Amino acid sequence: MTDSPNAVTTNVRRPDIQGLRAIAVLAVVAFHAGLPLPGGFVGVDVFFVISGFVITSMLQREFSSTGTISFKAFYLRRFKRLTPALSLAVLFTLAGALLIVSPLGAQSTLAKTAMAAMFLSANIAIPRMTGGYFDTAAEHNALLHTWSLSVEEQFYLFFPVVLYLVLRFTRRHQHGARLVLFGVATLTVVSMVFAVLGSTGVVFRFSSYLVGFYSAVSRTWEFGAGALLALSRTRAPTNATLRGLLSLLGVVMLGISLWAIDATCAFPGPWTLLPVGGTLALVAVADGPMGKLLSSRALTIVGDYSYSIYLWHWPFIVFAALLWPDHSLAKTLAALASVVPAIASYRFLEEPLRHRGASGARQVGVLVATTLLAPLGLSALVMLAQRNELSWTAVVNARNAIDHPRVAGERECIRRAAFGPGDVERCSWNRGARQPPVYLVGDSNAWHFAEALIEATRRSEQPLSIVTAQACAPIPGFRIEARGRSAFFDRVPAADAFAHCPDFVTATYQWLEKASPGIVVLAAHDQYWWDDTLFVSFNDMPSTNNQIQKTDLLREGLIAATRRLRAAGHRVVLVQTIPTFRNPAPVWEPRECTLPSLLSGTCSRTVPLEQIEDVQAASRRALETVATLVPNTTVLDLRDHLCPGRVCSTHRGADWLYMDAAHLSFQGSLELEPDFAAALRRAGTSQ
Repeated sequence: MTDSPNAVTTNVRRPDIQGLRAIAVLAVVAFHAGLPLPGGFVGVDVFFVISGFVITSMLQREFSSTGTISFKAFYLRRFKRLTPALSLAVLFTLAGALLIVSPLGAQSTLAKTAMAAMFLSANIAIPRMTGGYFDTAAEHNALLHTWSLSVEEQFYLFFPVVLYLVLRFTRRHQHGARLVLFGVATLTVVSMVFAVLGSTGVVFRFSSYLVGFYSAVSRTWEFGAGALLALSRTRAPTNATLRGLLSLLGVVMLGISLWAIDATCAFPGPWTLLPVGGTLALVAVADGPMGKLLSSRALTIVGDYSYSIYLWHWPFIVFAALLWPDHSLAKTLAALASVVPAIASYRFLEEPLRHRGASGARQVGVLVATTLLAPLGLSALVMLAQRNELSWTAVVNARNAIDHPRVAGERECIRRAAFGPGDVERCSWNRGARQPPVYLVGDSNAWHFAEALIEATRRSEQPLSIVTAQACAPIPGFRIEARGRSAFFDRVPAADAFAHCPDFVTATYQWLEKASPGIVVLAAHDQYWWDDTLFVSFNDMPSTNNQIQKTDLLREGLIAATRRLRAAGHRVVLVQTIPTFRNPAPVWEPRECTLPSLLSGTCSRTVPLEQIEDVQAASRRALETVATLVPNTTVLDLRDHLCPGRVCSTHRGADWLYMDAAHLSFQGSLELEPDFAAALRRAGTSQ
C-alpha cells in the first residue's frame, strides 16, 4: 500500500478522517439537541464506515509486516481505547439518574441499559426495554446512544478473526488479494440483504435479532464497505478535476443524507447507501478539495474529541429535557455543556491510557476489573433500590398509584383475545347474588372502572362480569386500522394493534345475547374518534380518519349495538370517556416524571375542562344522541366528579386519581363507586 498522495493511504493518522469524524459527531449532536437537521443520526453510519476502513487498514498492515495478527494486542488496544471512557460516562449517567430520572421504572431501565452497554449488548437490550430509536420511551433513556458502541464492539469481536482467516488461507494463492476482497464482499452483501429485508418490513424467524435499526447483522455491511475500500488498494483519480468531482459527490451524498433522511425513512436500508457512499467517496480522495478542508486544525481537534463528545452529549441532553421540558434551548445548551467533561475525559483518561505501554496480565486484570465493576456495581445498586422501594414517601405513593395491583387485571379480565366460558367465569363477582346482573364491556377505559363497579355491585347485591379487551371499541361491525404512530400501540406493532378486536366483539355480543337480562355498561376511549392516525370503518362503509365522519359512524354503530342489547333484554349504560391528558398535548407521562417533580408534588397535569371539551365534544354528543333514540339507554358522565370547578387534574391534593394519561388509578376508580351505584339504580328503574 503506497503512501502516494493519489492513493487511498492507510497511514495510522489521517487528518481528513479525523475531520470527517468531527462532521459525523456534530451531526449526531445537532440531531439529538433538536436542531433542524432531520438526518443528523446518520452520523453514526459515517462512524461505522470509518471504523471499517481504519481497523481493516491497521490489521492488514500488521499481517503484511508479521504474517499474523496479535488478537491479544488488538483487543487490549480496543478495550483501553473504548471501555474506560465508556465506564466513566456510564457512572456519571447513573449518578445523575439517581438525582433526576424517574424512579418509577426509568432508573431501572437505565441501570439495565448500563449493564448491557458494559457487556457489549446495549443494542440487544434497548429495543426490548424502550422500543424503537425514535420512540418516546427511547428518548428518555440517557444511555440510548450506547447501542452504536455495542454494534461497533461486536464488529471488533468477530471481524479481525474473519479477516485473519481469509488472509491466512489466501496469502499463497495466485489471486489471494481478489479472494480476500471476495470474502469480505460476501459478508458485506449478506449483511446488506438483511438490512434491505428489515427496511421492507419482512418478518421471519429470528428477524428481531437479524434486522432492524439496532441490529449488528444489518449494520455490518457499513463496516464492510469501509473494509473493502481499505482492501481494494484503489487509487484516487490522478486528474484534479476528477478528484474534485469525487469529493463533491461525497459532499452531496452526505448533505442529502442529513437533510432528506428523517425518522420516517426505513433505516438501515436503501437510504443508508447515501451516507455510506458519501463517506467512502470522501475517504477515497484524501487530497481532494474536501480532504484539505476536513484536515483543518479546527475539525481535526473536534475529531480527536469525537468519541468523548459522543459519550457525554446524550446524557446531558436527556437530563436537561427532563428538568426543563418547556425550554426550547435547554437541550442545545446541555449539548454545549457536555463538551467540558468530554474534553476532560479525553485528556485525563483516554490519552494517558492510549499511550501507556504494554501491561502484564496482573495490570490488565486490574484495569479490566476496575473498569467494569464500578458501573456494574452502581447499576446493581440502582436496581436493588427500585426493587426494594428504598425511596421517599412521595415516590412510594406514586409507585403505588401507578402499579397498584388491579383485581380485574390479575384475573386477566382484559386481554387481546376473545373470552371463552372459563374466562367469563373467572371474571365474575357476587355470583350468588339474586339481583339483575351487571356486565362491564369495553376496552381499557372500561377495565379501569372495575374497582368502582365491584364495590357498587357488592353493595347492591348484583352479579358482575367484566369482559374487556385492549384497544377494542365495543361495537359490532367496527374495524379500526392504525396508519401512523399512535399511543394505542406503544409496544405493539401497528398492524397488530386491533387485529384481535373483531373476534372479541363478536364473541362478547353472542355471549351477552344468551346471558341473563341485566345492565350492560359500555365504556371505551374516545381516541378512536379524534386521532387522525386511526381509520375507522363500520360494516361495509369505507374507512375514514375524518373526525366528523368517524363520530357519525360511532353514533350509527352504537344505535345498532344498543338495539341489539335491548332485543336481548338488557338495559344499557353508556359511559362518557373520562377527561384524559393525551390531547391537548403534551401527553402526561407519570413514569417519566423526574425525582424532583415527584418530591415537590408537581408530577401532575391540570387542564381547564374547556380544552378537553374541544377534543371530546363530538363523541360525547354521539352518546347523548343514542341515549335519546334507544329506550332503556342512559348516559353516565363522570366529569363533575373528576373536574370540580371545571378544572380537570390528575391529582387531588397529594392523591393520585390517574395512573397514566388516560386511565384512573385504583383510588381514582374506587372513588367513583357512588356515581356507578347511582347509574345502576337509574338504569334499573328507567323506562
